[in-house]
Amino acid sequence: MYEDHNRFCWEQSDPLNVAEGLFAIGNVISFTRLFYLFAANEFLGPLQISLARMIADITKFIVVFLVALVAFMVGLHNLYWYYPKKERVPTSFHPHNGTTTVEKYFGIWVVSFRTVFWSLFGRGEYNVVEFSIFKNDFTETVGYLIFGVYNIVTVIVLLNMLIAMMSRSFEIIQEEADTEWKFARSKLYMEYIKEGSTLPIPFNIIPTPKAVCKLLKSVCVLFRIHNKNADTPLNIGPKKEMYSSNSAATV
Repeated sequence: MYEDHNRFCWEQSDPLNVAEGLFAIGNVISFTRLFYLFAANEFLGPLQISLARMIADITKFIVVFLVALVAFMVGLHNLYWYYPKKERVPTSFHPHNGTTTVEKYFGIWVVSFRTVFWSLFGRGEYNVVEFSIFKNDFTETVGYLIFGVYNIVTVIVLLNMLIAMMSRSFEIIQEEADTEWKFARSKLYMEYIKEGSTLPIPFNIIPTPKAVCKLLKSVCVLFRIHNKNADTPLNIGPKKEMYSSNSAATV
């Protein structure tokens, strides 16, 4: 009975595993809420604003970065798709039970993504594209070429471009640090001064009669504006007369 309740026998999608994962993410988000209060401090406020601007730069840059990452990941995976055991053993006349290096790093899609992603931070080795039991120098050379170009494009070009963008954002904030900080501090003050929710967290998720009334009023206002615009006649008469007079004058 104890083994049935042991985590070694659990499914990976067990509700308790999912709950613990979500709880860990919630802890990270809860503690990062402390950054929101930094705007009240004269020294931490500008840093908090600079961090927010840098996150915006990263979000814009991530689109370009994902295109490059996916392109090289797909190329390397398709180059080595044959060499994992589950692919080569059933189709080989002389099966080899040995494990290749590329099988461990580019055997499946998830592992390929993990390899190219962590290589950005210097966590990868240059020999991940080598074979150990196959004598296929051409494929190995192509793998070296693709992996080398990937590191040049992402590590040397794109990452340095991202650093330059974040440095520019930081310099812009520092030029007007006092104004930016006072504006952010005023927004923080207004969050506590303005009219808040009727119910505390987490009951504010449930719609209250007050919220329903506001929603109905907004819908009514929108319908009134729409009906008013629909009833307004189009004033095209003078334009027609002007066009006719201009045509007659031309003739």
